[in-house]
Amino acid sequence: MNDAVPQAFAHRDDENERPLLDALEVGVRHIEFDVWHLFGQLLVAHDPQDLRPRRTVPRLYLDPLVDAYDSGRLAATDATWLYVDVKTRAMPAYQAVERLAERYGPWIARPGKPQNGSPIHLVLTGNRPPYATLDEERSGWCHYDGRLPHLAKARNRDTMPIVSDDWGKFTRWRGAGAMPEQDRRKLRDAVAAAHSEGQLLRFWATPETPGPERTTVWTTLLDEGVDLINTDDLVGLTRFLRERQADAPTSSSSSA
Repeated sequence: MNDAVPQAFAHRDDENERPLLDALEVGVRHIEFDVWHLFGQLLVAHDPQDLRPRRTVPRLYLDPLVDAYDSGRLAATDATWLYVDVKTRAMPAYQAVERLAERYGPWIARPGKPQNGSPIHLVLTGNRPPYATLDEERSGWCHYDGRLPHLAKARNRDTMPIVSDDWGKFTRWRGAGAMPEQDRRKLRDAVAAAHSEGQLLRFWATPETPGPERTTVWTTLLDEGVDLINTDDLVGLTRFLRERQADAPTSSSSSA
């Protein structure tokens, strides 16, 4: 598997030909998939017509991920963040994810309680219970994917390590021409607020069509300090990020 690309985020990973594995292979370690809590199972699909009894969270994600760590194909220090995008009622799904995490306990990192050999982090997104539910349940397993309004009030960064929101609602700019200065200031404020609390920042619904506009948006997000770039095009994004890293100037020191 390729080395991790820390800024890459796999959106709707369950629609890839090989869920989880395609992302891991190109170095993506932040992976989102859609989940429906039905008939006592956590089933993986974006649309209800694609639900299948065998498409469960353990079979598609947790079991192959544990196998990758157990076999040494992934190092225990190479953390993977699984974003469980809940499509059904929040509390029953949250409780089901907590029960599932208990089964995989040695591999799951609890919020605020780092453990050796616990490289898998579970993050609730989509239909989540109220933040207070997770913040008060300090013995739980799940992290919380916040939204921009959460930045107005300090949150427990162990429970809410990431803040995400809709790029289309944040700005109408899609990469043509310069980003409006008012939107750029707003973006810098959001980055500063998240980073002041030790949180990562991500936007979904950024441009997906390959071309100069997408490249401009991705470049602007990274230049302004946004931590994770959301995409369905894992190969295109990881290529862009690796090329950007290769082109970055390296610091050099001279001896007198």
